[in-house]
Amino acid sequence: MTTSAPENRDAHISRRSRDLASARHPKTPVCAHPGVFTQAPLEAGRAQALGRLGNLSRLVALPGSSTRGSLIPIRWQPHPRTCSGRNMTTLRASCCVMLVLGGACRPSDEIPAALRVTIDSSGTYPVVRSLGVAPRWNAEQVLVLGAPAGPTEFGSVRSVLLDQAGSLYVVDPSRRTLSIFDSTGRFVRQLGRDGAGPGEYRDPYSVAWVDGQLALLDPGNFRLGLYDSTGRWKNSWPVSRITGDQGIRLYRTPPTFWTYGFRSAGAQLEGIFIRYTTAGPGDTLPFIRPASASASGRLCESPGKGIRFFAAPFGAALLQIPTPSGTRALALSTAYRIAFLDSAGDTVRVIEREIPPTSVSNAEWEEANAGWLKFRRDWPTATCDGGDFSRPAAKPPLAWLFYDDRGRLWVETVTPDGPRYDVFAESGALLGSVTGLPATGGVDPSVARQRVAIAGKDSADIPIIRVFRLSP
Repeated sequence: MTTSAPENRDAHISRRSRDLASARHPKTPVCAHPGVFTQAPLEAGRAQALGRLGNLSRLVALPGSSTRGSLIPIRWQPHPRTCSGRNMTTLRASCCVMLVLGGACRPSDEIPAALRVTIDSSGTYPVVRSLGVAPRWNAEQVLVLGAPAGPTEFGSVRSVLLDQAGSLYVVDPSRRTLSIFDSTGRFVRQLGRDGAGPGEYRDPYSVAWVDGQLALLDPGNFRLGLYDSTGRWKNSWPVSRITGDQGIRLYRTPPTFWTYGFRSAGAQLEGIFIRYTTAGPGDTLPFIRPASASASGRLCESPGKGIRFFAAPFGAALLQIPTPSGTRALALSTAYRIAFLDSAGDTVRVIEREIPPTSVSNAEWEEANAGWLKFRRDWPTATCDGGDFSRPAAKPPLAWLFYDDRGRLWVETVTPDGPRYDVFAESGALLGSVTGLPATGGVDPSVARQRVAIAGKDSADIPIIRVFRLSP
């Protein structure tokens, strides 16, 4: 596929960035042109940092290609589609930033008065920025579950889910249980049991709500089970037995959810996101497979010990999740820049935000390098495709992306003061920032009715779940 060189978008920003909406002075939106997220094979040795998300071309591989084969260079191009008409309804002060991107105004999308939301539509896709100080939502811890030698002792926690009454559902794959706790933390019952019959599960992985019913991903039984609000078994759909890290989960986008799967692409298989409703599977979205090429790590071969891979400490990670509107949110962890792509690869909008850098302490760098340095000492004759890692100037600012029960995007960020969660409306406008929560640790938190449940471990490395109450 032939592409033109990307234009200098930053030059346009300084000239034409304009304020489209604020809580007190809403203005008429300006029509924006969608862009194209171009995916074209390129030899790995010639891959250039063409992506507007940073060095994304070095971090993602074409589905079905080897990690040392073709990569995906990212270029943004104008798309021939244009918006119809230039006159649009002026926004109400209490309403959300209404972009030409779909979505409707909801009470949860009100823009705080302290923020000014700008949308630069001069380039090939709109860039949304929220300027000013975001309202701080405090998190007060109200429950801790995970006491040893009791019903709340967990072998491991892979998925947590709150309902609208404050009850908590916990998936413990080590014990093959799906447990329910009430809003006070009291153990209520175990839903289902180990087995292959209706309502049973072999390998509980992840839970999500779909129109008020509970879905459970169970790759051990090759199925996705559905329970009604009382816990009665209703239905199931077949799924492939795909296991792995937290990339294999139910992606919550109320009132539906998505899961990870495969489809045939010629002689290869390519990863996809599959959307589920109570009627079963439906829409799909392409999944961009992160490359494990040694550009972001070290690949070593030692005599008699095979091959080992070491990830770069505090290196870049590719974050991607499906959204309630049917797009994909895609970001590199090294930059606060989140792109939203539709199923065809068109960019419908980008969120950008400034964030102070967080330095890597000497102790953190030493701990992160401990495994690599020990390997080099134990196996001095090992052949590696690179030397010691270079210490980055700062930690990656983005850690995790997920949606809450109201369809708002939560962005876990790394700041000098600890984890901070920025909450965005569907339009891309920042609504507030949450402090006082621990890091996710790679497990989706659950947010419902001003409560947040986060899985983690205590100082003794025991799995626990913390529940917090949010207050403005």
